[in-house]
Order: sequence, then C-alpha cells, then structure tokens
Amino acid sequence: MYKSVTGSVIRQSFPITFARALSFTLPPAAEGVSIDAELDGTPIVFPLGPGLKLSWANCQLVVNNDQSKTYRCELKAGYRF
Repeated sequence: MYKSVTGSVIRQSFPITFARALSFTLPPAAEGVSIDAELDGTPIVFPLGPGLKLSWANCQLVVNNDQSKTYRCELKAGYRF
C-alpha cells in the first residue's frame, strides 16, 4: 500500500536593512516569496509575487550564478522601517 503525502517547507530569511532598503537572498527552490511585517502592532503579510510590486517599496531581483535569488526593496517616499 502506498500513500501520497503533500508537504511544505517554510524557510525564513531575515533581511539586512541599509538606510531605506532591505535585501535578502533565497535558495533556488524558493517559492511564494512574501514579507512578514507588523504594522501598528498587527501582523501583516505582503506577498511579493512575480511582478515584485509593493505599494510601499520598489523591488528588484537578481538571479545569481547558483540560481539563488537576491531581492532588494527600497522604500518609497513617505515610508520608513
């Protein structure tokens, strides 16, 4: 008897913040990238999606030689960490 099991692995990457930008690198197999934050004491999740669109930051993606992905998001005017 065989049984299929679907699993998921959640990995957390903690960003490095420099002035008005944050950067983080994820392994090649990473899927469903999102930024978890707290706004006025309330937890909130910002899914990054393939378009890298956030209302509060401009994001860029660089795919490295080993296929890992480096993300850099710079805050838009009027926002702060």
